[in-house]
Amino acid sequence: MRARLPLDGLAARFSVLLAAALIAANVIAAAVLYVDRAGQHSAARFEREVERIVSLVPAIEAAPPARRVQAARAASTRLTRVSVDPA
Repeated sequence: MRARLPLDGLAARFSVLLAAALIAANVIAAAVLYVDRAGQHSAARFEREVERIVSLVPAIEAAPPARRVQAARAASTRLTRVSVDPA
């Protein structure tokens, strides 16, 4: 008598194919979400940096002219460099 393999029937093969397709779809969806979230994080970081610089302008303008360069230097980060031109 011949022993049946677990994947011998059509239904079993279809089940394995369906499981593989579901796993592949979930992996692709996770990758898309990861890439999209990274892009959103980068955009949010850029917006925060723009808001920070916009809020710094009145503070630098209110500073005495001799201290404006120091204020700009202190406001610089590794992402942005703030400089003041003599006016």
